[in-house]
Amino acid sequence: MKKTIIISSIALLLVVGIASAMTLNGTPTEIKELVGQVEIVEPETMFGGQSIISAYPVDLIGTRVGTTTTSVDFNTTRTGGQSASTLYPIKVGHLVNGAIYTVEATLASTTGNNLTMTFLASNDNDCDTASTTTTMADTIIISDINWFDISDHLTNTVHDTAWTNASSTLVWTDPVAETGREATLENLNYECLGLRISGSSTSAWVQIITNQD
Repeated sequence: MKKTIIISSIALLLVVGIASAMTLNGTPTEIKELVGQVEIVEPETMFGGQSIISAYPVDLIGTRVGTTTTSVDFNTTRTGGQSASTLYPIKVGHLVNGAIYTVEATLASTTGNNLTMTFLASNDNDCDTASTTTTMADTIIISDINWFDISDHLTNTVHDTAWTNASSTLVWTDPVAETGREATLENLNYECLGLRISGSSTSAWVQIITNQD
C-alpha cells in the first residue's frame, strides 16, 4: 500500500511538472491531452470571437486618472445654448446582457443647464467606430452604422406601446455640479452600445460598466 501511494504521488508530481513546463512552450491542445480531464478553453473560443469589455468601469466621456477627473463641455456659448449631439459608441459583444452608465455633472451653470441622453445599440460590423470623417474610401464612419433606440431596455421605465419617429431621450434638468446619476440597461444582446448626448452649460464625465449572467 505504501509503495502504491509513493508511486502514485511521484506520477502525479511528474504530470504536474511536465504540465508546468509545457505552459512555457506547449500548446493548449498538448496540455489538454496530457492532463486528460482538464478542459482548456482558448480565449477566442470562450468569448466567441467577441470583444468583451471588462467588468470594471470604462471611461466613455472624459477620463478619470487617480483622483483627477477630466470632463467634456456640452454647451454652445458662454451663456448656454444646447450643444450639438455627439455619439459615443463602445463595443461590448453579445455575451453582455446588462450595462450601467454613471453620469457626473462635474460643472454646471446655476440655471438653464441640462444633459440630454439617448441610448442606442447596433449589430453592424465595426459599430464601435468613433470616426466622423474619412480619408479613405473603405473607412467606416459613424454615419455608416445602423443604430437602434434601446430605451425600452432601461430599468424602471414604462415600455413604449407605440413607436414614434423620434428617439426616446432621458433628460437631466438642472444638474448640480459634482453630483451624479446612473442609468441601468438590462436584457441586452448587441454588438455595440452607443450613448448620444447633448447638453447646455454643463460638463460631464461618463463611465460604463457591463455584466454577463
